[in-house]
Amino acid sequence: MSLDRSERRIKISLPDWIETNFRVLLDAAPDAMIIVNHAGEISLANSQVEKLFGYTRHELRAQPVEILIPARFRANH
Repeated sequence: MSLDRSERRIKISLPDWIETNFRVLLDAAPDAMIIVNHAGEISLANSQVEKLFGYTRHELRAQPVEILIPARFRANH
């Protein structure tokens, strides 16, 4: 999209638009959802994750997903 002052549009790239809308959809989910990268680090988490585990999304970002697995089950993960 281009900047059009008469319609007050904001210029945003397609990848940014996709990520923004994906985050909105993820946050609207009624269940806790976590997106993990190839290294097993948390990339995204929705608000239900915050309620369930008590961590903020900011605290979880770039942490290994194992932080959310009870210690007694980590070896099997």
